[in-house]
Amino acid sequence: MSEANVAPAAPNPNPNGLTGPVKVLLISVLVGMLVYIIMLFSSLGDTIDIRLEEMGSFKEPYIAMCITAVVYFLGGRVVAKHGKKWRKIAKVPRMNQQWYQTETGTPVFMAYEGAEGRFNRAQRAGYNWQETICQEYVQLFLCCACIGYYAVAFAGMQAVGYVLMARGYTEATHKRILGVLIASIGRYATLVMVIGLIVKGLSV
Repeated sequence: MSEANVAPAAPNPNPNGLTGPVKVLLISVLVGMLVYIIMLFSSLGDTIDIRLEEMGSFKEPYIAMCITAVVYFLGGRVVAKHGKKWRKIAKVPRMNQQWYQTETGTPVFMAYEGAEGRFNRAQRAGYNWQETICQEYVQLFLCCACIGYYAVAFAGMQAVGYVLMARGYTEATHKRILGVLIASIGRYATLVMVIGLIVKGLSV
């Protein structure tokens, strides 16, 4: 690729992603969801206990699947953190997933502006969902086995969050925050529920 064909990079409107106050809000809401999950368990405790008992000899494999799902999820978080660390060190703009450069070392960035930039962000939003969908499917299915239709609420929260994120992200990087917040609440609420099922299963 010659430098004559390299379009100049547009400035990234939000290179560091979520701002400090938004992170605080996210943590606060997640803590609130944790309290809600505890309350949910208190009202569904008897039903969950009965369903775990009805599993009979399958209860042990079920709990093992729940533990496996949590371990796999946490492993994914560690890998993601590792990538974010090196993104920060290399100062790669958030929307760019790879770092390209010409033979002379000139960096090449994804387009941020115009229809091309919107396309890149819209496509990236789809990738965001695909990157977590396998983990979330497993966790949601495990929840369905014990809490039934309540699991639909967690799935719905994630779906709505990702849709809002995609629509906002397409417009501008910083406009994805509401969707990210809602989807994250759904994801971590599901994780907390699976952990709760493990605790319940081991105690029944």
